[in-house]
Amino acid sequence: HQPHVPNAPAVRFCNRTGRGRYSDAMVEMDEAVGALMRLVREVGASRQTLTLFTSDNGPWKEMGSAGGSTQPYRGGKFTTYEGGVRMPAIVHWPGVVRGGSTSGGV
Repeated sequence: HQPHVPNAPAVRFCNRTGRGRYSDAMVEMDEAVGALMRLVREVGASRQTLTLFTSDNGPWKEMGSAGGSTQPYRGGKFTTYEGGVRMPAIVHWPGVVRGGSTSGGV
């Protein structure tokens, strides 16, 4: 559920990036997702596991550049513009979803 305000990365991630708590929380989340993906591979469950990684809303514009960008779309978190509701997603499902493929569908 990280990163989300209040940004509270675990102590071992604090000051890891030198770019603040939000960036430190991103590193923590990245490591957690990586550990989960490794575990799924290690137990041999990759082909039976659909992994979907996405967000619930666009970037928090009040955070400036640290909040992310919605370009070329307008808006962000707390708006109904496309930049607030159009989210990327990463799907991983070996044998079902071809790596490197893209889709514009929902």
